[in-house]
Amino acid sequence: MSLTSSTTFTPSPSSSLTPKIPNFHHLTNPNFTKTPKKWTSNNRKLFRYRRRTVVVPMASLGGLLGLFRGGSDTGEGTRQAYGAQVAAINSLEAEIRELKDFELRERTSVLKQRARENPQALDSLLPEAFAIVREASKRVLGLRPFDVQLIGGMVLHKGEIAEMRTGEGKTLVAILPAYLNALSGKGVHIVTVNDYLARRDCEWVGQVARFLGLTVGLIQRMPYFFLKLLLTSVDELVVRGFNYCVIDEVDSILIDEARTPLIISGPAEKPSEQYYKAAKIAAAFERDIHYTVDEKQKNVLLTEQGYADAEEILEVKDLYDPREQWASYLINAVKAKELFLKDVNYIIRGKEVLIVDEFSGRVMQGRRWSDGLHQAVEAKERVPIQNETVTLASISYQNFFLQVYNSQASL
Repeated sequence: MSLTSSTTFTPSPSSSLTPKIPNFHHLTNPNFTKTPKKWTSNNRKLFRYRRRTVVVPMASLGGLLGLFRGGSDTGEGTRQAYGAQVAAINSLEAEIRELKDFELRERTSVLKQRARENPQALDSLLPEAFAIVREASKRVLGLRPFDVQLIGGMVLHKGEIAEMRTGEGKTLVAILPAYLNALSGKGVHIVTVNDYLARRDCEWVGQVARFLGLTVGLIQRMPYFFLKLLLTSVDELVVRGFNYCVIDEVDSILIDEARTPLIISGPAEKPSEQYYKAAKIAAAFERDIHYTVDEKQKNVLLTEQGYADAEEILEVKDLYDPREQWASYLINAVKAKELFLKDVNYIIRGKEVLIVDEFSGRVMQGRRWSDGLHQAVEAKERVPIQNETVTLASISYQNFFLQVYNSQASL
């Protein structure tokens, strides 16, 4: 299972995120209200919201202020801000409905030409492009995007964040800006949290893009794919630059997984016997006597007693002797004992230690802890120790999406 996968939309020839989130619950139901729950921490009253914090665009700034003052955002400002474009799209519906299938594809070719002649003119192409996608969706999927979904597509095209719940048609919304931005010929990625969703969306909503003459592909483990590009010579590159992406479940990808670096590693030879010795010593050591544990920072420190006893057991004068450095082995062994628990942080399958994602609970096949920590856990569990690796390239999810792409939008 990969952490991040993407569906790409590109023509046949082959800004950073801003905290502006139109609240779709208010757009669809003006009477919807949301009352924050209060809780107390350090004698201060704080507001607790659900995982995706509701922040609205400048058009609804009054609603945002009203939310913190005890009121609620009705979404009326957002509707008004995009009302003219929605009306323009709706005015084209009758004309687009009369076109035959091949004529719809011809309109796509015309839009591609206009977009390539003036890449800055995508905004002017938006009404016609959205009208074409709406009609194609009706013919291929039997689904006609509602006006509020058109607004969601416009928000994504602007590189902002649209909050939508499961079942409100996020997948259908994403195809609107994906089609529009793919007209430039630079490609689009729709990113989701796992391979299943990426494959499903590629096969299902990808029908709309294919119907309109665009090519659709599936990339799995995309950030890892990018890291491999960093290690590839220019002559071997087979992918274009990263242009525009729509990130689904943005809170999961850019917040929950923000502290998890993506690493490409290579093998490094290190003797496994030292891991087993360190594991035996760690098992014999006692907490607060031989070492201390900082569970919040996931770190351990050996005490003076710990250093002295370890040096005596190993018959060395200094655990940090560069000729035979034991300190890293011993510290990792203690971490494996105290901070990495079986059936919580990892499971044993066969004779292999598999990491369990702390947020989703999914088994992360193929992922390993770095810096000898995974080997320390293997030694603790008395399973075969795989060779340690060295980091060749790494990047975090936030840096990947915010620095690699020219423009991003999120759901």
